[in-house]
Amino acid sequence: LEVRFVNTAFTYNSSFISNSNCPPVLVQFRSTSSNITKITWDFGDSTIVNDVFNPSHVYTKGGKYKITVKGYSDNGTVYTTIDSVIINPAPAAFLQADRYLGCTSLNVSLKSRLQNNATYIWDYGDGSTSQSTDSAATHAYRTAGVYYPKLIVKDAQGCSASVNLDKPIIIDSLNTSLN
Repeated sequence: LEVRFVNTAFTYNSSFISNSNCPPVLVQFRSTSSNITKITWDFGDSTIVNDVFNPSHVYTKGGKYKITVKGYSDNGTVYTTIDSVIINPAPAAFLQADRYLGCTSLNVSLKSRLQNNATYIWDYGDGSTSQSTDSAATHAYRTAGVYYPKLIVKDAQGCSASVNLDKPIIIDSLNTSLN
């Protein structure tokens, strides 16, 4: 009778796909399991791979992913190892305005709720922009028109994200005349 030690284990290394420290991230897994005949990987993002001992997987979003590896011995016994991979998130941008309608020379305040950000680039939709480290900006719309403001955020690692205002800002002009 031969008794063989069976276990499941793995190592991994990761690299960024682009030339920045931002997702997407390629993670290469290496099985260090012993005496298993079949293997199943659950990458923690609803992706499951069977019978690949050294798979690679791309994570497109930041987060903590629970990796579950199941190894099967000759007699069908299942051995499981659970560990996690942490992918740093790209910045997330949210944008809101205090008003969406008004007459010319209207001041509109834009605010952002952001995560992991360092720089804000405000595009007011009328050809003017500003850059700051403040999560709020006020802009005066001087001429009638329909404007689509946008915010671009860049975090300390150089990762960026952008968001458009949920609806346009409409500036109207009012002309009166006496007969």
